[in-house]
Amino acid sequence: MALRGETHEDAKMFKYHGSGVFEVVADHRSSTFREIYLARYPEVIFVVHIFQKKSTKGKATPGPELEVIKKRLKWAEQVYEEMYGKKSKKK
Repeated sequence: MALRGETHEDAKMFKYHGSGVFEVVADHRSSTFREIYLARYPEVIFVVHIFQKKSTKGKATPGPELEVIKKRLKWAEQVYEEMYGKKSKKK
């Protein structure tokens, strides 16, 4: 879907980062999982991180998970530049 420019019906903008970063939250067997993906580029989609939400308090993304996401987003931008010879067009 995302490569066609469409957004998953359960996806929402990931509030901690700029445009093109989405979050999908899904429940499975009494657990909640989150998927963070980068759909900023027309050629490729990066699944940045998938993790189980373990905290029963609040909706905030835990700090350690945010650090992983931040590092992987930076990595994805570097990979994109290396593969396609283009700089990220942050919106």
